[in-house]
Amino acid sequence: MHERLTDALLQCGSTMDRAVLFPSLIPEAAAFVLNNPYAFAMATCLDRGTKAEIIWTIPHDIYKQLGHLTPRVIDAMTTEELSALIRMIPRKPRYLNDTLMMPPGRSRN
Repeated sequence: MHERLTDALLQCGSTMDRAVLFPSLIPEAAAFVLNNPYAFAMATCLDRGTKAEIIWTIPHDIYKQLGHLTPRVIDAMTTEELSALIRMIPRKPRYLNDTLMMPPGRSRN
């Protein structure tokens, strides 16, 4: 039963426009989260009461600011470095303190 439901949802999702699945403020941000699993995971971790258009755009903003979205490099950033990064991007998540622990896989301050 679960497999049929999963298959049906995947089939439906593959026919929908990316702008519907991943509304974003920058058109290329939707494709970015769709094609980059880390960007997708990052956006889902940030999704805490902020408009979807902003959340799906933030990983793209971070990519543009850093020039990469490399999980190991981001995980190695200090809390101060992450805080500075969030201050530099044009769009902000709602809960900034929680965001500093946000990168998927982050295990320390």
